[in-house]
Amino acid sequence: MKLNFKMTIKALSITQEEFGKIINVAGTTRSKYIKNPKELRIKHIELLSKHPKFIEAGLQFEDLVYLTLKTK
Repeated sequence: MKLNFKMTIKALSITQEEFGKIINVAGTTRSKYIKNPKELRIKHIELLSKHPKFIEAGLQFEDLVYLTLKTK
């Protein structure tokens, strides 16, 4: 099974609202970033990598960069 960014967010039980709070965006912007994570900025990926759910899952900054780049 191929993992992608959206599947990872779902597997970690992160809601769209929680995702928006983590990276400090709201509304259509958070939906846009979940649909097309290649548009995430480095600062957003850093914020995600420091969140407890990502730390517990063992996902580091580099892993998140890889997921964002390989997601179609």
